[in-house]
Amino acid sequence: MILANARIVTPAGVLSPGWLQFTAGRIDALGEGTPPRGASRDLRGSWVLPGFIDLHVHGGGGHAVTASAQATRGAVQFHRGHGTTRTLVSLVAAPLEQLAAAAGWIAKLTEEGVITGGHLEGPFLARSRCGAQDPAALRRPDLGELRTLLDAGRGSIRQVTIAPELDGAIDLIRELTDRGVIAAIGHTDATYDQVKAGIAAGARLVTHACNGMRGLHHREPGPTIAAIEDPDVVLEVINDGL
Repeated sequence: MILANARIVTPAGVLSPGWLQFTAGRIDALGEGTPPRGASRDLRGSWVLPGFIDLHVHGGGGHAVTASAQATRGAVQFHRGHGTTRTLVSLVAAPLEQLAAAAGWIAKLTEEGVITGGHLEGPFLARSRCGAQDPAALRRPDLGELRTLLDAGRGSIRQVTIAPELDGAIDLIRELTDRGVIAAIGHTDATYDQVKAGIAAGARLVTHACNGMRGLHHREPGPTIAAIEDPDVVLEVINDGL
């Protein structure tokens, strides 16, 4: 099958008009201009690009992923209709038993291929930067509790957001790194040096950079600058156009 008359996004630029040939679900050729002979579908200038991978999703289409497995399915289906093909669903701070139960259904949906895994945005976060998180549900870093949540997720928890300045947080970051889970820095009042310590321990992501964290100051550059300086750290942003 050939998709023709499309605007195809490639690493080298946009092919317009472009064509793309695939066999048995795999792309095996593409080019610009007139496609080779064969069965083709005219896309009439539509965009063709790799599916979006979303690392931070709380819901969609009126469904909250913290509500139930069925609600999570609905949220994922909504995002798939807009080009997101792989999704990490994000849980906010909640009582430990509730988070463990949610990690269980995340594991089931991951095993079914509905989602790529889960993201724990808490509960080991700074009260001073809790944002929309429930401050009553925030907890001090505890290795035993982290292991309980990871075990409940049966390997499906891919990412955990932590405030690195909290007592014991560095140990949690090391544990996550050892288990192959992405340690993210977020909802934090950490200084530049404290974030650097978190990165040295293995943190490789910043949750919604600039939002829910200490800001920029000429005498205290803060988390964002500490992360920008390190080429191994990815900064996630809230892409709202502002």
